[in-house]
Amino acid sequence: MELYLLNIIGFTGVCRLLFRFTGSLRSSARAIVPLRVGGAALSVLVLVLLLSFSTPAHAAWPFQKKTDENYIAKVGNVTIKLADFEKAVRKLHTTKRVGQALSVETSFEKHSFAKYLDELIDKELMVIECERMGLDKEPAFVREVYNYKLNLFLGELKREEIFEKVEVTEADIKAELEKQGISAEQVPEDGAEQAKKADPHASTSQPWLVAKRKLTKIKNKAREDKFFMELKAQTSIDVKTKALKVFSSTDEKLHSRVVAIVGGEKILAIDLLRELRGKSQHDIKLLRKTLDNLILHKLLDKAAFSRGYESLPGIKASITKFKKKRLLDVFNRRVILPLVKVDEKEIVEYYESNPDEFMTPASYKLRMIFVPDELEIETITSELKRGADFGYLARDRSIDPTKDKGGELGWVSATRLSDDIAGAVASARDGDIVGPFKMEYGFSVMERLGERPGEIKPYASVRVDIDRRLGRDKFFAIHKKYIKRLRETVPIKINKKALKKVMIVKPKEG
Repeated sequence: MELYLLNIIGFTGVCRLLFRFTGSLRSSARAIVPLRVGGAALSVLVLVLLLSFSTPAHAAWPFQKKTDENYIAKVGNVTIKLADFEKAVRKLHTTKRVGQALSVETSFEKHSFAKYLDELIDKELMVIECERMGLDKEPAFVREVYNYKLNLFLGELKREEIFEKVEVTEADIKAELEKQGISAEQVPEDGAEQAKKADPHASTSQPWLVAKRKLTKIKNKAREDKFFMELKAQTSIDVKTKALKVFSSTDEKLHSRVVAIVGGEKILAIDLLRELRGKSQHDIKLLRKTLDNLILHKLLDKAAFSRGYESLPGIKASITKFKKKRLLDVFNRRVILPLVKVDEKEIVEYYESNPDEFMTPASYKLRMIFVPDELEIETITSELKRGADFGYLARDRSIDPTKDKGGELGWVSATRLSDDIAGAVASARDGDIVGPFKMEYGFSVMERLGERPGEIKPYASVRVDIDRRLGRDKFFAIHKKYIKRLRETVPIKINKKALKKVMIVKPKEG
């Protein structure tokens, strides 16, 4: 309200000045002619001022800097949009990334997203570094991205040229059912609706849906054949018959001999050999059939890339996501891994400094009596502690298969025992009765007969494990240091205001 009052007051003041100005003009006879011209200009000026002071939005300075609040962070020239960040966070509920608290909380409100945002920023830094080093331009990476694009484009091409141009009508389905001897009366009234709602890939015995799938498959195949013929008719195809006649895996010109030209693009003998995959090279019909498949693939590839699918938002986003994912792997393999060096001296020092890590577990010679009843095991334990013969009681009352050997288990590694039994046996002496213990299907009592202390494993048997462990530790240390350096060189801007307001509700299950 105050802003509107200021606008009115300001406008009133301007009008007073204008009236004074026009009054002074009228007082001069010499100003009559200029006044007519000036009057028009004055009207325009009044209109502009009126518009300027009429609303609060225009009361401010018109050239103020606009701020974009739709981002969460900017890393170099890359912008992490707020919507994309929230979408990424929303997916965390399907992983273990946010810990146990997520399973008991109905929303992410109590979680701090700063750490997760740092991870996203680090990933962008890695991608930027790979691009700076030109790793995204290397032939292997370019080929990988090309193949990914091709698969996406071929999927769009099939949807556009096959699926969207094939229609199975109710009349078609009824005619098919009549061929099978199924009358319309035998099909439920909502058969068509059920067919629409049903999973197209799930097994079913519903006649309507079975007929629809059969007809769809037939019509798809017919449309595919027609589309392939259209592609062939639109493209010049030159098959080198002479080259096929001399085709051989031992041909010295495999990598240069042309077997076909499709729309100006060559198919080489080596391409044909790879497509054969070990099949006969001397069957001319097989060679021609295989070559026809190569020609068809070439036609489909050209058609897929000519449709401009890459500009579609969904396709574009998928390609960008794939590139970033692959570049993160490239960063680890090509940038960080070569910097990791583990010397033999370091491996030996670690082995000698940490003997407990390479100690084999102790083993114990034991006898056991196992029964299903708790009261019975307490009675047996009491008798054993009073001097009863362990072997006799084992044969007489144990239900374990070892009863015939007096309950002898032989030498048992401590790692095969539960924590409570291992602890009790380790602290006992030879000849001691240990237990009783509750087990999965009953109760047991044991006698310790002997102990074999653990031994340090030979260096040769653990060297590779130590090398990997030290290498992994160095990898993470170098990775962390490298990212820190990137953070110091690449400009990063975080929208702290937006970060504080982020609150993602956990999607309801089902």
